[in-house]
Amino acid sequence: MSVMQLFGQHKSTTTPIFWRLNSGTPPPQKGGFVALIAGADAPLINFSLPAQLRGAARMEVLLRQVADRLSLPAREVEARPVKLTQTDERWTRSAVADRAQVAGWYQALGSAKARCQAIMPDYLALPCAEGLWVIAREGDQIMARLGLRDGFSAETDLAALLLEQARARAAPRWILIKSALPDVVIAQLDGLQQTENHEDLPKSLVPAVMSNGELSVNFAVDPNADSRRSTARLKAVLSALVLLIAGSVAWSAAIGLETRRDLAQATEIRENTRAAIVRDILDDAPVINLRVQVARAIAARRALADADGTVLAPLQILRNVAEEIVAHAASPSAVTLGPAPGVIAVDLHLQNLKVLDQLVAGLRQRGLHVRILRTTSDRDGDTEARLVFDGGGQ
Repeated sequence: MSVMQLFGQHKSTTTPIFWRLNSGTPPPQKGGFVALIAGADAPLINFSLPAQLRGAARMEVLLRQVADRLSLPAREVEARPVKLTQTDERWTRSAVADRAQVAGWYQALGSAKARCQAIMPDYLALPCAEGLWVIAREGDQIMARLGLRDGFSAETDLAALLLEQARARAAPRWILIKSALPDVVIAQLDGLQQTENHEDLPKSLVPAVMSNGELSVNFAVDPNADSRRSTARLKAVLSALVLLIAGSVAWSAAIGLETRRDLAQATEIRENTRAAIVRDILDDAPVINLRVQVARAIAARRALADADGTVLAPLQILRNVAEEIVAHAASPSAVTLGPAPGVIAVDLHLQNLKVLDQLVAGLRQRGLHVRILRTTSDRDGDTEARLVFDGGGQ
């Protein structure tokens, strides 16, 4: 049975031209086509993801979960979420593949890369409908589309086990069998309504081909491309913040020179600095040997940060908060580095206290550890605030 016969036209008005990658035959000579890969190389996996995560942040969490499950570095994994619509941002299922293998698929297209509409798992090319299972056999592989959101390709014995588990979770209303199946697979379908002709199906179960967001599972494109374009748009803001840090450092150096020329002012600054060190670093402990005590306190904090492994560099923190600052029309006026690794304070001017609360909520939603150190407001509601980030976050 040919690829087009196997994945043939049903409810769709135009079925894409399918070509199986590494089949030994060249790609179609003209027009666009969809390249199909063995579904076993890109299985669908269900993930538990927070509902509030969107876009690149949701993808980052997914990749970390994949890395944990497979004991692989996230950089070696490619994932493509299953989105039933373009605006579906609460997806929980994703096809997962080895990054090196994905690169090999793309290279195998050769001169036909520009005409390839998608590289996707073969089981997603089967027709589908909610409540309908569509099962086919190609060689020693069993392909199954289980409703709209699930599917797999596997060898016969494994396919029988997967069908048994799927039936235990939720049995289908009907089964459409596209080709002859082994007895071990047929045994798992016993007692369920099934047919080999889609015309026998109820009207509500007429399957459609490539009409339910299947092209979102496309290994020919990078799902994070939009995120990188957004990052590029933020470069201007980040550059301004970097200059602000540089200005703060230069200002501190100028103050140091000034204090050396003015002994009285230097004495006052020295006493204030000593008080701040005792308060913020030594936690108001009795001072016996200030230099030794401070060195030990800083070493302890560094050791804790290194063990935890979650402290973010100041520029990484600024990169994470820049979008929220811009989104809430906040104006940064100063950036101060703290005594401990990853601690940074940002002074902001905002329209009012409500905007401040919204900004802090947005930052925490991004996983940043932030607290409000102080706020002031005038009669018009204009608000000045200092936010402190302790370096924690994603």
